[in-house]
Amino acid sequence: MALDQSKAEHHLVARLIAGDRSAVAPFVDLAAGPIWSTVVALVGDNVEGAEANVAVMQALAARNFARLARFDGRSSLAAFLTLDVRDWLAEQTVRTFSDDPRRAWRRFERQYAADIRRLVKRRFPRPEDETKRDDIFQDICLKLVEDDFRRIRAYRGDHAFTGYILTVVNRLLMDLMRRDAPRLRLPARVSAMAPLHRQVFIAVAWRGVTPDPGALLSALLGKLQPDPTLEEIKTALDDLAADILAARDARSPSRSVSLDSDEGAAGRQVAGGLSAEDQMMEDEEARAREDLIQAVRREAEFLAPQDRAFLDLILSSAEPLPARQIAKLMSLPAEEVYRIRQRVQRWMGRLATDLKKTTTASV
Repeated sequence: MALDQSKAEHHLVARLIAGDRSAVAPFVDLAAGPIWSTVVALVGDNVEGAEANVAVMQALAARNFARLARFDGRSSLAAFLTLDVRDWLAEQTVRTFSDDPRRAWRRFERQYAADIRRLVKRRFPRPEDETKRDDIFQDICLKLVEDDFRRIRAYRGDHAFTGYILTVVNRLLMDLMRRDAPRLRLPARVSAMAPLHRQVFIAVAWRGVTPDPGALLSALLGKLQPDPTLEEIKTALDDLAADILAARDARSPSRSVSLDSDEGAAGRQVAGGLSAEDQMMEDEEARAREDLIQAVRREAEFLAPQDRAFLDLILSSAEPLPARQIAKLMSLPAEEVYRIRQRVQRWMGRLATDLKKTTTASV
C-alpha cells in the first residue's frame, strides 16, 4: 500500500471520528466494496445478505464511527474492515442462537464450515484419512450442536469469536485424535534430539504442516520457550530431512493399542505416538499453551494496532499463514511483516514468562 494512500485513509477515518459529515461519502465509496464482499462470503448474496450489509454499515457509523478508532493507517482500510466486519457478523450470529437457532446455525455453517474443514485436514492430513474427513467434520458439527449449542453459547465476547470457536474445534479434534488416531512412536534418533527437532518432526511428518520455516513458526507458537527463530527451524528441518521422508514413505500406521488393555504401562501408547507418561507431559504442555493463548487474547488490546492485526490473523487462521500471505492480507511489505512477527514473538515470550511465574507462585 502506497504511503500517500495510507495517510489519506487514516486522515479520512480521523475526520469521520471527529464528526466531519463531509467524510462519510468518500468513506462509503472506499468501504462499500470490501464490506459487501465480506458479507456475501459469510452471509450470502441474497436478501439476508443485503440486510446484514445495512446492519454492518449502521454499526460502523454508530457513535461517530467509533469502531474505526483502532484503525491507524498501517494496514489498508480494506484489510481492517474485512477483519472487523467478520468479527461483528460472528457476534451477531451468536446472539441469533437465542432467538432463531436454526437460522443461526445455517449462518454459522456458512461462516465457518471451510475453516473447520481446513482444521480437520490439518489434524488428519494423511492420505488414508481422506475418506473419513467428512465423518469427522460431521462429528464436530454434532458436538457444536449438542446441548442446545452449549459450546457456541459459552462465548462471552472477551476476544474475537473466530479465535474462540476455532480453539473449541481444535480441542474437539484433539480429543478425536487421542481416541482414533493411529498410534505412532517417535523414531529413536528423533526421540534423542532436542525438543525443537521433536516438535518439528511431529508437525511435519505426522500433522502435515508445510515444511516451511514460516509455517512452522506459526504452528509451534507457544509450544517452546523461548519460541524458536526461523534460522533454528530451518536448521532442524535440514537435520530431519531423511527422518521426515522415511516417516512419510512408511505411511502404514502401527498396531493400535488400547489404553485399557492389560499390557504394562511402559508398553502402552496413545495417540500421537507417546507413552502414557509422555502423553501426560504433552497434555500439560497443551494446557500451558491454551493458558498462554487465553492470556494473549486478554492482553492483545494493549498492543499497537498493527501488531494486534497480525496477531488476529495468525490466531484466527485454521492453517499456519506464510509471511507473504500475511503481507498480502495486511497490504504490507514482507520485510515489515517479519519485523512485526519478531515484535509479537518477543511480547509473547515476556507474557509466557510472566504467566509461568504466576502459575508457579500459585502452586
